[in-house]
Amino acid sequence: MRGKKMRNRVKKGAAVLLAILMMGSAGSAWASPTEKEAETQTSPFLQEFQNPSGQNRPKTRWWIPGSHMTKTEIEAEIKSMSDAGFGGAEVVPVSSGGKDGSSIDWGTQQWNEMIRHMLQVAGKYDFTIDFTMTPAWPLALPTIQDLDDPQSGAQMELDGNHVDGITKENPYHGKVPVAKELDAGTPVLMAVTVAKYAEKENAVLDYDSAKTLDLKTQVVHNSEDPTDYTVEFTPEEEGEYVLFGWWQHPSGNRTYDNYQVDHFGKGGAQAIIDYWEDNLLPYYGDDFQNTSALFIDSLEFQTHLDWTIGLLDDFEQFKNYDFSSYLPAVYDTDSLGNQSANPQPDFQFNRNNDALKNDFRDTLTQLYIENHLKPLSEFCDKHGVQLRYQTSYGKSLELAQTAMYVDIPETETLYSADVIDFYRLQSGAAHMADKQIYSIEASPEGMLHLNFGGHEIHVPQGNGEDSPGNYQQTWDSQIWHVQRAFAGGVNQIVFHGYSYNGQYEGEGNENGYVQGTKWPGFEGFGVDSWSNSWGERLPSWQHARNYTDSIARNQYILRQGEAKVDLAIYEHEYWNVGRSDIYQDDKQLQQQGFTYDFISPSALSLESATVCNGRLNESGPAYKALILNQQQTLTASAATKILSYAQKGFPIVIVGESPSADAFCDNTDVAGMMQELVTYPSVKQVADTDSVPQALRQLGITADASYEEQSCIVNVHRRTSTTDFYYLYNEGNAKNYPAAKEIQPVTTEVTLQGSGTPYFLNAWTGEVTPVSQYTRTANAVTIPVTIAGNDSVTIALTNEDWGQNDLPHVTKGNLNTEYNEHNQLVAKSFESGTETLTLSNQNTVTVTTGQVAQPITLSKWDLSVESWTEGEKPTETNKTVLQVGTIDGLKPWNKIPGLEKVSGIGRYTTTVSLDQGWEQGSGALIRLGDVVDSYQIEVNGNLVPASQIDTTIDIGKYLKAGENTITVEVASTLLNAVLDAHALDGRNPDEYGMMGPVTLTPYRVTEIALQDKQILNTVIAYAEQQLADPEFDQVILSVQQSFRETLENAQTVAVNPTATQQEVDQAWQALLNEIHKLGFVKGDIRSLETLVQAAESYNMNQYVEKGQVEFIQALDAAQTLIGEKDNAIEQEIRQAEEKLLNAMLRLRLKADKSLLQSVLEDAAGVDISLYTAESVTSFYAAKHSAETAFGNPDATQAEVDDAVEELQNAIRGLKPMGSVSNTDLQGDDNVTAGGRNAKTGETVPLAGAVVLIFAGAATVFLKKRTKQ
Repeated sequence: MRGKKMRNRVKKGAAVLLAILMMGSAGSAWASPTEKEAETQTSPFLQEFQNPSGQNRPKTRWWIPGSHMTKTEIEAEIKSMSDAGFGGAEVVPVSSGGKDGSSIDWGTQQWNEMIRHMLQVAGKYDFTIDFTMTPAWPLALPTIQDLDDPQSGAQMELDGNHVDGITKENPYHGKVPVAKELDAGTPVLMAVTVAKYAEKENAVLDYDSAKTLDLKTQVVHNSEDPTDYTVEFTPEEEGEYVLFGWWQHPSGNRTYDNYQVDHFGKGGAQAIIDYWEDNLLPYYGDDFQNTSALFIDSLEFQTHLDWTIGLLDDFEQFKNYDFSSYLPAVYDTDSLGNQSANPQPDFQFNRNNDALKNDFRDTLTQLYIENHLKPLSEFCDKHGVQLRYQTSYGKSLELAQTAMYVDIPETETLYSADVIDFYRLQSGAAHMADKQIYSIEASPEGMLHLNFGGHEIHVPQGNGEDSPGNYQQTWDSQIWHVQRAFAGGVNQIVFHGYSYNGQYEGEGNENGYVQGTKWPGFEGFGVDSWSNSWGERLPSWQHARNYTDSIARNQYILRQGEAKVDLAIYEHEYWNVGRSDIYQDDKQLQQQGFTYDFISPSALSLESATVCNGRLNESGPAYKALILNQQQTLTASAATKILSYAQKGFPIVIVGESPSADAFCDNTDVAGMMQELVTYPSVKQVADTDSVPQALRQLGITADASYEEQSCIVNVHRRTSTTDFYYLYNEGNAKNYPAAKEIQPVTTEVTLQGSGTPYFLNAWTGEVTPVSQYTRTANAVTIPVTIAGNDSVTIALTNEDWGQNDLPHVTKGNLNTEYNEHNQLVAKSFESGTETLTLSNQNTVTVTTGQVAQPITLSKWDLSVESWTEGEKPTETNKTVLQVGTIDGLKPWNKIPGLEKVSGIGRYTTTVSLDQGWEQGSGALIRLGDVVDSYQIEVNGNLVPASQIDTTIDIGKYLKAGENTITVEVASTLLNAVLDAHALDGRNPDEYGMMGPVTLTPYRVTEIALQDKQILNTVIAYAEQQLADPEFDQVILSVQQSFRETLENAQTVAVNPTATQQEVDQAWQALLNEIHKLGFVKGDIRSLETLVQAAESYNMNQYVEKGQVEFIQALDAAQTLIGEKDNAIEQEIRQAEEKLLNAMLRLRLKADKSLLQSVLEDAAGVDISLYTAESVTSFYAAKHSAETAFGNPDATQAEVDDAVEELQNAIRGLKPMGSVSNTDLQGDDNVTAGGRNAKTGETVPLAGAVVLIFAGAATVFLKKRTKQ
């Protein structure tokens, strides 16, 4: 009866189910029985992005007091930096006396011992060490002793002096003018030159009159005094002349009591190499493998005119003319010769003046490359490290060209003034020369104190706060500097910096510390000088990992593949300083999404600087067009190359007048080449930069990234073979950090070129999530984005399988959407109502949101502050917890009684009661408002990953119905505590804490039905009920198996957000078919088994062939069914029984032919000649019939018996000829072979078998028949 019950239940249930399906079931969709998260095989890229390794992490400058350290503290600090998320440190030795110290014990035995220990410890922490190539900078060495030794590598400079008033009527006879700055080494008179005034009032000299006097014949050395020379000069032409004396001499400049090295002659680089190979490397041995790079800072040395021994000869070799006559064009008596200002020569020539300066500066650049950069690069390569160098800037050299000759070019935030265009000067060189890393020193802030006539002027430096300096810089400020650098093509951040704490136990220590160390620790520049002493002395250091992880992820993204840049802007300068944009167009190109690099003539000379498929350097930055912006001159090589580009159809935009002169004194016909250039159709000439975007459109040039409307977003595009990466930064046109704090969020649509699935890569949290709303064209996607002020968003368009490709997405709609943890598309609604969304599968869905709770202002918080103050020891900080209690209304700490001068860590806690939580489909955003400095937030004990810039955080999935506890931990800088401890520090205290207002804005979460799964979920629910019923075990096994498989597939389709409607329909239809099969209940096989057992006992040799085939087939079928009895249903069993029984009933035993054989033998002995012809005829007929029956294997017993009887009668009927009697020949018609009755067929065995079968089983069979 169990089987019948199951069949009836299935029949009834299927009817109800069918009715439901036909009705369409108007209720909510059934929940899926199981939630299966997609199994994704994490790619190496995703693994590194989420957990960046040391090589992709930021570095920090590490100021150490020479060798005055302890091994214990070295390890503690390396561990501290590593734990805080740094991948390496740049070791910068400073004097143990701090900023006022005069020497460094660099290269001593104690130094080497400490450095080797440092390298050994670094190897334990996935940490690398970079070293300055000499102690601090400018480059200087203790081995330079004899300044007059031309092989020493000592720094040289050129100074001059002059006399005028010389005419034909008033010739000059007297001392060669001696420069005033000859205060080191022995000066050498290099040249005496003259030139006529063209315009005395403005110190303009006549180019054609300039000449150099012969030192051998026109100049007399009068004594051993190296400056005692006389000269006679009488002009041959009318006019007033100027006579100059030019003196080469060592600069005598020192760095920490060591003489500075020559950057333009071979001796300087060789002196550095020799020192390393003789004094340092042998001591470090294999531990040097933990060194990543050797570093050289910017060229901050002070020389009036940069020089090296033999420069005039080198110049003539490079430029094919003697430059000495034109030295007035490049000499500035008052120049400090460093980055403070662009030298302004005392004189200029009335012709070729700029070309003369360019020739000289180009010569210096070539000497700097050949004699300095190349040897040092080769040395680094030889020893397995890279050369990282802030080349050129601060000097009149071509920055872009020199950047191509080091492994890692580096820039800095301070010198650049955070101007993104300044970073682009080197990014073009890095991209064209295929430099994988472009580094930056970030980010010193401080006050420049100047004294003019007793009046002190304090000038803020570094774009920080109004009174910037050490211990004041916030993480938020650091991120502003960093984001701008990333936007300019930088992809390695080196913090400025981390100070050694001060522990020292060697000679000269002061109570176990470096002499002069005061709280909060040793300083390289002073407690109130340049920022920043990052490290554990800062309360906010405990949140460092939040920032360094984000920086590391962005660096990793910005190192992928190759940079792809829309435009190349030609720039040829020898003095660059970051004060304002180099390309000035009110940021129109940037706001329309265009990216650009500045490229120099040297970049155009590279082998890669070719045009292919409409791109300049196709395998590199792949520039789409070249812009000549207000360019008056070109080098001959650049003009030739640019003309060749136009001939190939490459787009070129000329802004303003065409270049008309040679940048050098080569006198190339640049004007003629430009006249030809403008004739090509790919060349457009416009009046100003405002017209450039239109010209680009006319040329068919579009940006790889564009915005719905002009926006203050800067983008960076990187491309690999599979993925396009876009870094989008909301820079808000802020020129300093205070302005950056006011940048407003940008909401717009961005269109990005590239194929593949779009993903958001969250550098703050490490999350990689598919974009839920976008539209696609052939090779671009358009995505709505919101970017907080001073924050960035990274988007990847990938053809790799990141486990979430090809998810259905929204193409049109006004709701916030995203994918949940199961890759299901959900909408977040902040107000009730109905919205329509269009999906990528062409479906249109309606999302109805019920009532949403109102925003809640969280004004009451319990606050406690761990106050950090000066301890008893120089490196000891007291930490005292101050219980502030409940505050109603948030305000800065210095406005709260008892916290006026506090630095430390504050903990804000509040509770909020909610009617619904995440499990009930509700979430919320919390807006913290202004927070200084760093923070982290916990909700109900769960740490919430969050951006440190955008303090609006989605805490939805951490909320619950009922009471929720929210804790915000805020860590400050150390400034206020430092000001309290150092009374002479005149800076203003900062405001710390969570300033608010804090609001909680609830939203509702609605799952978006990408397909109509209502029927599918209904069928699944019914199928699950059937599976759970005990009667399911009575279903045949094959149906059980197929049912489970089909149900599992349907469940998978139900939770798969990418399933098509066709797949959904196929899934529920297949499952419904399986439900119908549940009526296939197992049958009772016992009666069939009995019947088969009997049939198997038959010997087929005893039966006639007729009927055997039918019997054998019926028996085989029955045996097969028994072998699969768990899948046999009643109907199949009944049919098998009936077929087998009928076959058995039709079998016949073979006939007994022994009597027939005997009769035939008798007949064979009859002598037919004795009988009448008539009787013989009858005899033959009967005999033939008998023989036929005897030979027939299928002859029945009746046929055999008839043949016997007929033949016997024929024998008896033979009539002899004459009177012979046939009595003796009559057979006995009652005799049979074996005594058997020949009249009856042998059916006894079969009948017996049937009787036996029916005795045991026929009753059951007949019962089943009755049931039917």
